[in-house]
Amino acid sequence: MVQHGRAEAARTALLLACAGQFLALASLFASRLPGAAALATPVERLTALGGTGAVPALACSLAVLTLLVRSVPALSRASAHAKAGPGPCDERR
Repeated sequence: MVQHGRAEAARTALLLACAGQFLALASLFASRLPGAAALATPVERLTALGGTGAVPALACSLAVLTLLVRSVPALSRASAHAKAGPGPCDERR
């Protein structure tokens, strides 16, 4: 994506994945406050269903899906109909 001028999208997706993991941890710590036990429910359910790697896997999967949606149009137009130059196996005599 960087080669096609989309570095900002990759940077944003990485930032959002990190923010999602941070929010999951923050909600677990905040749930220890009196009356805030419900904050941990989504993270606890996700961890019960998918194990300890479920939160990072979900955060990274959402980031990858976002990058995929943004990159498919750009990469499909990249050089689909451009005339190719001589390749490494072409010999000019």
